Amino acid sequence: MIFVIGTYVIAAVLLYFVLASVVATVARRYLARGSPEDFYIASGRVGGFVSAMTYAATTYSAFMMIGLVGYAYATGVGALGFELIYLVSTLFLLSSIGLTLWRLSRELGFTTPSEMFVKFFGWDRLGIVVTVIAAVSLIPYSSIQLIGVGLLLHAITGGVVPYWFGLVVALVFPLFWGVVAGFRSIAWTDAVQGMVMLGGSLALLSWVLLWGFGSWSVFVSKVNVLGDLLHVPNRFWSVEVFVAFTLPWAFFAISNPQVVQRLYVPRDRASFTRMVLYFALFGLIYTVIVTLLGLMVRVLAEFGVVEYVDPRRRDLVTPTLLRYVPVPIAVVVSVSIVAAATSTLNSILLTLSSMVARDLKYMTGGRLRPEVEVRVCQLFIVLFSLITLVFAALRPGYIVDLAVLSSTLLLPLAVMTLLALVDTRSRYLGKLATIPLIASVSTTLVLAYVRKVFAHYIPALTLPTTALLTSLVLYLVVRALAR
Repeated sequence: MIFVIGTYVIAAVLLYFVLASVVATVARRYLARGSPEDFYIASGRVGGFVSAMTYAATTYSAFMMIGLVGYAYATGVGALGFELIYLVSTLFLLSSIGLTLWRLSRELGFTTPSEMFVKFFGWDRLGIVVTVIAAVSLIPYSSIQLIGVGLLLHAITGGVVPYWFGLVVALVFPLFWGVVAGFRSIAWTDAVQGMVMLGGSLALLSWVLLWGFGSWSVFVSKVNVLGDLLHVPNRFWSVEVFVAFTLPWAFFAISNPQVVQRLYVPRDRASFTRMVLYFALFGLIYTVIVTLLGLMVRVLAEFGVVEYVDPRRRDLVTPTLLRYVPVPIAVVVSVSIVAAATSTLNSILLTLSSMVARDLKYMTGGRLRPEVEVRVCQLFIVLFSLITLVFAALRPGYIVDLAVLSSTLLLPLAVMTLLALVDTRSRYLGKLATIPLIASVSTTLVLAYVRKVFAHYIPALTLPTTALLTSLVLYLVVRALAR
């Protein structure tokens, strides 16, 4: 039975990739030849619905249906609070800071997050520093997309399909989509993938509820078996751990370059407003579905209805569950997970590569021809893809943990963005703006390694607070020196 489900899933995933590739190829017809701005952000001419779907598909990745389902299963309702705080803070930032960044992208003409920092602080080489920080932080985050697909296909086929096959399949097609037509192909495929993600998760939740419990009231009557997992704090979610997890994600909308770049794409203010509204609706529904799914599976596992997965192997919860569901639902859900993973991956690859290409333009004094700049971007999409593949093959840790680390390392970018917006003299900092960025990221990386070795001696909250406070204090210091 497992082999049959796996065969259908593999076939459906490949078919899905082929159809998405057709969409990406059609999008190429609308690409302005030789225009980096069109390749990076579709010239900022995207409507509200597509903007919302590409934002949602970029934000909600394999982290959700693989990582967060497993986290809700292993740690309880704290996972719901953790993700809802992210959603609320993101909506607040989009409606305030995000709208300001959209307006400034029109006024100052920046198309990449690194270029935005160049405009804010007035030094052409600052973009290079921002790009290096982004690459170091996002390679682990992009690798979890491949890890999610690799785990899924390996588990759902009973180990017949090797882990590395999922990695390669999940990489090759997004690589093609990014190279063939840049943002237009990614945005169009994201619009499709967003609907697949939502539909797949809803179908799976409905089936688990009806098959495992029969009704909502039965689930409610049995949920007390989870004990302290229904409360925060509990055996996992201490107050310290909860804050340590949520703090980096609270700034996600202005710290992660792949979503910051999406703030530049709505064609007008009305489109931006629709993007925020549609994303809010999508995010709320998807978050509730995913966390409920993890809790329901844990209840079923406690009663012996489904196989019990050791919480220490929580990333296997969803793949294990899919062995029980009807083939059509297993296929749809598997495709939705692959869609979520690949949409985030190709967005990160394009953003990082466009940052490198635009930085090179500044390094050459603006002498880089537009068509050459696009070729540089395409080349780095391939290069970053290969680096991500190697990182994913090493399986460095849990999906959620890697995502939180990436967001923590990017916190200084959020701090510097906020300070640049409120400090009208930020452009006078120039080279000095590199000090808080490099120092805070370096300190956080060292602490992350030390904490891995001496976890009992360094609180979890140390990492995000170090990233925030170091960048803030050093900015104020260099700001005072620059007077």
